[in-house]
Parts: sequence; C-alpha cells; structure tokens
Amino acid sequence: MLNRKGWKGPLVLASAIVVGPATASAFTIQENTVPAPPVGNREASMKVREAIAKFEAGDLSGAITLLEETRTKHPMDAPTRNWLAHLYLKANRPADAVVLLEEAVRVDVNDARSWNDLALAYRRVSRNGEAIHALEQLLTLQPDRVDAMAVLGSIYNEQEEYEKAIPLLRKADEKNPGDVDTLVNLGVALLNTDRRSEAETIFAALLEKDGNSRAALSWLGFLALERGDVPRAVAMLERARTLSPNDLEILNNLGTAYLRSDPARHSEAIAVYRSMTNVRPDIFEPWYNLGVSLMAVNQDAEAVRAFTRASNLKPQDAFTWNNLGRAYENNGQMQESANAYVKASDLKPDNDVMARNAAIALLKAGDSRSATYIQRAMNNGSESKDLALSLAESLHREGKTGDALRVLDSVQQAMADRADYWFNLGVMRHASGEAAGAEAAYRRAYELDGEDLDTLNNLGLLLYQRGEFGEATVLFRELMRLDPASQSAKINLAASLSRLGETAQAVEIWRELVRANPSRNDLRLDLANGLWALGETQQARFHYATILQSAPNNAHALNGMGLWHLLQAENGSAEQMFRKAMNVDKNFVAAYNNLAVTLERLNKRAEAILVLEQALRIDPNFADAKRNLQRMKSAEG
Repeated sequence: MLNRKGWKGPLVLASAIVVGPATASAFTIQENTVPAPPVGNREASMKVREAIAKFEAGDLSGAITLLEETRTKHPMDAPTRNWLAHLYLKANRPADAVVLLEEAVRVDVNDARSWNDLALAYRRVSRNGEAIHALEQLLTLQPDRVDAMAVLGSIYNEQEEYEKAIPLLRKADEKNPGDVDTLVNLGVALLNTDRRSEAETIFAALLEKDGNSRAALSWLGFLALERGDVPRAVAMLERARTLSPNDLEILNNLGTAYLRSDPARHSEAIAVYRSMTNVRPDIFEPWYNLGVSLMAVNQDAEAVRAFTRASNLKPQDAFTWNNLGRAYENNGQMQESANAYVKASDLKPDNDVMARNAAIALLKAGDSRSATYIQRAMNNGSESKDLALSLAESLHREGKTGDALRVLDSVQQAMADRADYWFNLGVMRHASGEAAGAEAAYRRAYELDGEDLDTLNNLGLLLYQRGEFGEATVLFRELMRLDPASQSAKINLAASLSRLGETAQAVEIWRELVRANPSRNDLRLDLANGLWALGETQQARFHYATILQSAPNNAHALNGMGLWHLLQAENGSAEQMFRKAMNVDKNFVAAYNNLAVTLERLNKRAEAILVLEQALRIDPNFADAKRNLQRMKSAEG
C-alpha cells in the first residue's frame, strides 16, 4: 500500500490563540481600620457614638443616615467624616468614601489610615492611577507595609509597568516569604520582562510547595504551550482544570494544547471550546479557537458559524475574517469566501497572504474586484509568478486542471529555479494523466531541493508505479532519513522493498507499523503476506485471523486463511475460505486460482477447470490461472 501526497502550500490558516492566565488577585489592602473613638465636638461625638452602636447592632443603613445628618451640622468634625467614610466602604459605596477620604488627606497628609482607606476606595472604583499615588504615599509613611507593597506591585502589573512591579513584589516576598499571590504576580512581571526562566522557576517552586496550586499549574501550562512542549502543557492544564473547572483562561489554553496534540485529541479541543462558549458566549477567543479546531477536523459548516460569532465580537480582527473565508471556501460558499477574504485584506492591507487569498477567491468567483487585490498582493511583495501558483491551485481544485497547467506554463521561464513551481507542476501533470511529464517535473524539483519531503514521496511513487522499484526504494530511504517518524515514508519504503524482493526488510518495517497501528488492517495484511512469502506461515496465520476478528469480510484475509488450511491439508476448510473471499470480491482472481487448486485436491478437477476459466474471463492475463488451466486440461486428457 502506498501513501500519496498532493498539492504543496495551502492557504494560510491562523493558529489558535493562547491566552496568558490572569495575574493573581492582589493582596486585599488591609481592611480599613476602625477610626479612632470620637473626640472633639461634644454633640458630634455623641452622634458618632450612637452611630457606632447602630452599626455594631447590625443597622448599617441607620448608622450611615445618622452620620450624614451629623456631618451636615458639623462638616469639619474629623471623627464624623472618618467614621462615615469607614461605613461607606462597609456598605460598598466607595465613590462616596473617596470624597470624604480625599478631604481627610488634604487636611492631614500624614494620615496613614486615610491613605490606606483611600487606596482601597480608589481600587473599588477602578481609579488605578490615583490608587497608585495613595499607596505610594502610604508606603512613604509606613514603608514596611507588606500588603501595600503587594497591592501596588499588582496594580503596576495591571498597568503593564512591570519594571516598577518587580522590586516591590520582591521586597514583599522577602518580608512575607512564600505568599502565593505575591509570587504569582512576581512571576508574571518577570515573564513580561523576558525573564522567562526566572518566572518558570518561581511557578515550579510554587507547585513543589503546593501540588494543588491552580495558579502555578495554569502558568506552567501556559509557558509549556508557549515553548511548544505540548505534552507538558496538557498535563499541567488538565490538573489545573480539575482544580478550577470553570476558569476560562485554563480552559482556553487546554483547548489549544489539545489542538496542538495528536489529531485524535482535536475532539477534546472542540468540547473544551464549546463549553466556554456556553458559559461566556460574549468572549471572542473561545469562538475563534472553536472555529480553528472545527476546521482541523473538516467540520467547515460549524467552523463558519464559530468564526461568524467571533467576527461579530471582534469585527476588526483580520485573522478571524481570513479564517472565515477559508471555512466558507472549504464549505463551497465561494462568494461568501471572497467577501470574507476581502474584509480581512482591507483590515490588514499590508498583509501579503490576505491580499493573495482575496485575489484568488475573487478570481474564482469571477468578481471584477480581483485586480485590486492582485495588485495589492504584488505591492506587498507577492510577485505575479507566486500568485500564478495560487491561481493554478484554485483552478486545479475546481477540476480545471488544463487551465491550471496553462497558467503554470505561462510562468515557467520566470520560475525555472523554483522547486515549489516544479513540484506543483508535477502534481498537475500527474492529475491530468501525464505520468512522464509529472516525473520530469518532480525530477527537476528534486534537483533544486533534494530534501523536500513531498517531492521525494511523489517522485518515489511515480517510479514505483512505473516498476522502477530500485530507484523508488532509494528515494523512500532518503525520505525516511529526513523524516524518521513519517508513517507514510515507512509504508512506501516497505512496499517498494517487497517488490524488489527484499521481503525480510519489508517485514521488519511492517512489524513496526503494526505495533504502532494495531487497528490498521491494511498494514497487518501487508505484514501477513510478507510473512507468508518468507515461509513464516504460523505467524502469517495469526495476522490473517486477527484481521478477520474485526473485518470478517476481508477478502484478502479470507484468502490467507484459505492458504493456511490448504497448507495443513484441510482442503474442505480451505475451499470454504476461498469461496467466501470470492463472494466478497467477485474480481479477486487469486482466490479463484486457489479455489481451483483446492478443488483439484478434492478430486473435483472438472469444477476446478470451470473456476479457472471464470478467473481468466475476469483477467485474461492472470499467469497462474493460465498455467493451472493448461496443466489440468492436459491431465484430463
């Protein structure tokens, strides 16, 4: 069995998005301390004490109302102001607290408690710039406040001022070693200043300290994914998901890790992204990544829907429109594809690929706008000859291979030094039945780039089909050297070796392939046939029988079991197997021949002759049947 590869260089598809986990929640700023007992204005002091009593009795609203009334009468009374600000924060009214606390620090710039509470209030109303100033003032007054250092470092991270965050977070860690949030934020700051190794060391230490640290697992998974260590990323992120099953960043990155894993895990990526869109249908990344994962498994109609949702959420993202164009194209919606590619190119007019995609799609749709995008592609560095390759591909995929060949012929002189040109010309000529022309094109591609895997594969395939097994074997061996993990290279090399008569070498390759792919009956059949040819009939029988367990109507395995029974002189069982093989495949002439031999052994020569005559009606050139028919007729006299 041979594996064949086709056209080189599909349209570009943007990859799934990896999202950095959120920074750790900052230390909560020390909860606003209780203001000092009221002293000063006697009436105001009494009202403040009364308000405190209401608050302690659970009547927060009544306490606030009383203090507001008191402040109206005594606007300069500091205890009234401070307690009212304190209760506003308790009642989750930070904007009201800000007004009072700004007044407090104007009156007394050294009032650390008010700076503390003001920073807390600013944070709650998302006024981070003012919160930074308040925390800086607080640290001037109380330089050893670990919580203030940690919060200020966290805010600097949020503002992407990582160089300012790092010394604060280091100092906070020195004073309060091992605090998870401080270390996570320090790791994030280091990561964003290109100190990845130091950041990873911090996250690894966190995980060693606490094997269930969601933050450490999440960040280590992200870092592994970033550097391409997909198995580690999956392991870390799966553990993180167990601890925090609804964390969107963890789910997003786990989905991306599945997508970059073995294709068998793409369905898991799809499931993860779908779960995210169910929880938060208003977020862009899950829809985009769902589209990418659906396209990876050729669910293009579903991919169209996913990318459409993504484009609605982020209409200025050119990569989404480009991928939507590809999904439409794969789904056969050519005008919609062209429109999406056009949108992508218009959003990123300096992108060569997007301009080229738009140009080709418009050409295919017969849309007069194509000239604009061809020119744009050329202006961006895509020469007309490159665009000609893409146009030829489009025509070829439409079944217009003759037109595609004419396009390629028109640029041959300009592209004579390009291996990819000759490769694609070889694909076109092969598709149009020009085997000799295809071989010549592939040979030229091979001369220009002797290490291109697809060229080696396709040239080897052509030579194999022409019966040039020696040269094909050389090419497949080279392919194996360049890509030792390639299963298709192993399959093709084994097939070529077997045709050269190097069956023992072929069998070793087939053994390896079957161990790696135990459910591939086609490979197991090759192995069984090879073992039979080597005389290892007992092993061959095992593999024929294994195939029949999962595929009881496999004609070749039935034939193999028939040969086994024939070898054991179990002629009746052999006859049954050969007849079953013939019933499954009416044109399987080898089974006819084997049945005839079996019938002869059963003293049914007349019937055997009829079977052989039937085989020769199917294939008049089948040598074994001819020879056996002549022998049996001679024996009949």
